[in-house]
Amino acid sequence: HHHADHTLGLNWFPRHIPVIAHRFMRERMIETGLDLAHYRRVNPEHAQHLRGLKQHLPTQTYEGSMTLYLGKRRVELHNLGHTHSKGDTMVYLPQEKILYSGDFCFNFVTPATFDAHIGNWIKKARLVLKTFPLKTVVPGHGPVSDRRVLEDMADYLSLVQRGARKQFKAGTPAKRAAKEINLGVYEEWMKPDRVEQAVMKLYNEFRGQANKGISLDAAKGG
Repeated sequence: HHHADHTLGLNWFPRHIPVIAHRFMRERMIETGLDLAHYRRVNPEHAQHLRGLKQHLPTQTYEGSMTLYLGKRRVELHNLGHTHSKGDTMVYLPQEKILYSGDFCFNFVTPATFDAHIGNWIKKARLVLKTFPLKTVVPGHGPVSDRRVLEDMADYLSLVQRGARKQFKAGTPAKRAAKEINLGVYEEWMKPDRVEQAVMKLYNEFRGQANKGISLDAAKGG
């Protein structure tokens, strides 16, 4: 997907190497450009490495799914619609039962949701668990794990969704609602204050404005 922490590294690949991405990722990269100012604020320790960077766009795009054959190895690329973002790609190796999930999955790290459709994300995570035989899941953030990491993430998002809906119906402002949600064991995940951006995003979904993102400057968690 197009977020800077997943695209800036393209600058270190030789230009003759093809870069395959979902169509929406390329479109969003062109639309947003290199948002280095925000990235420096969120990750000041990386500032010295950002000098002179130029945007390296995908050279090939796909819709829905795409299959590659690398020798005898089958490699499947899947986009499941608007989840963490609209342009996420998961890479699945069916022979090895390995899923490289990108930011479709976070492990022991609270999911970033400022571009997300959380309702869809929960449904698609459950769908992946039913559809893909999985031995290993390599998340976009956090340690390598197995299918349980997808179960945990879907459970976290469902918990926040239920809590946010209750507060929304009660007329509680989003930022205050986030403080009312008991995260339980998920409080131990990295960046638990991201629950605020999740609640703000869910309020948009409840209003029928699922495509409306939120400003990271307006929410905690980065």
